[in-house]
Amino acid sequence: MPKKKPQPDKPADKPVMGRPTLYDPSINPKIEEWMAQGYSLESAAIKEGIGPRTVWGWLKVHDDFSQAVERGRVKSSAWWEAKLLEHASGGGNSALIQFGLRNRSKSASGWNHDTQKVEHSGPNGGPIQTETKKILDVTKLSPEDLEALEGILTQLDEGGE
Repeated sequence: MPKKKPQPDKPADKPVMGRPTLYDPSINPKIEEWMAQGYSLESAAIKEGIGPRTVWGWLKVHDDFSQAVERGRVKSSAWWEAKLLEHASGGGNSALIQFGLRNRSKSASGWNHDTQKVEHSGPNGGPIQTETKKILDVTKLSPEDLEALEGILTQLDEGGE
């Protein structure tokens, strides 16, 4: 990833504002090692006492860090794939491992997520038409009411022919 360019409108003698970076290249192999054990970038950062937003910033400005994370992602995928194969051949919970492999991280890790957005609509994109029907429970009717209902239904059926 490209490093940030210095801003031309700031004079060279003006002090840089903000907190100095905590980035130290010695963190790279540690993050890579955590990721090699199956951890996401965010979890590896937390293991080293670094916030996820901080590492996302480092990814943008420190090429060596980005390369270490890229290697870590490959190693992390390999770790999860090995676990999946281990469980699949041993009768373990391979679905759980597969889910973990597909949904590694929700943030800036750059991996895909297994989600879909589905919207439903009626004809020509309009609203879906619904119809409410009332159902008569005839088991609760008395014999007299059943006989009366049968007469009504017979009249309706004969009128429809």
